[in-house]
Amino acid sequence: MSISTPRRILITNCQLDHLTGTEIVVRDLALGLRSVDHEPIVFSPRLGVIAEELTAVGIETVSHLDEVSTPPDLIHGQHHWETVQAFSRFPSVPGLFVCHSGSACIDIPPPLPGILRYVAVDLHCRHRLASYHIPDDRIEVILNAVDLDRVQRRRPLPSHPQRALLFSNYARPGTHLEPIREACARMGLPLDVLGEGMGTGTLTPEAYLNQYDLIFAKARCALE
Repeated sequence: MSISTPRRILITNCQLDHLTGTEIVVRDLALGLRSVDHEPIVFSPRLGVIAEELTAVGIETVSHLDEVSTPPDLIHGQHHWETVQAFSRFPSVPGLFVCHSGSACIDIPPPLPGILRYVAVDLHCRHRLASYHIPDDRIEVILNAVDLDRVQRRRPLPSHPQRALLFSNYARPGTHLEPIREACARMGLPLDVLGEGMGTGTLTPEAYLNQYDLIFAKARCALE
């Protein structure tokens, strides 16, 4: 099967109603596939803000696999149960499974014959896949990426930071927010928080990130 030929590609995820990392991955992947003439279909039992964004630009998004009118050519599986559902619904369709967490139960790799490759987004996830006795030649490490057309370089940094940002959906009272806020206060550095935990989540973080001189973040947020 040539990947240069336009294909229908079914992408799974446990939810599309928040702004978590895997949901942003789904959005960017679907948009990227369509930009090179593939036809993405996105499945999640929980639809919401990300699903609405994809639907608004004409990408098929479903909460039940029976709604997929034409079988896909490939399955891009994310999250255990949704991946199992997809391969069960389309047992003759090949695909892959992407592990985004080294510990979360939703990322346990399913041992399905249709999965030709298991993808880890970092070495921790690769170790997890290997711990399930998946052969090395079926594991690939593909690191998280950033859409550089969407998230662009900022102007040169000042000699001393003037504004700081904590960019995390997990920041809320009782987490890493307090020590970061205390450290910034000691430096006389104003700190803002961008993320769902503080009610400031956004679909367009790129509109805000380049306004700050110092940003605290991890994983994909740090890359952005």
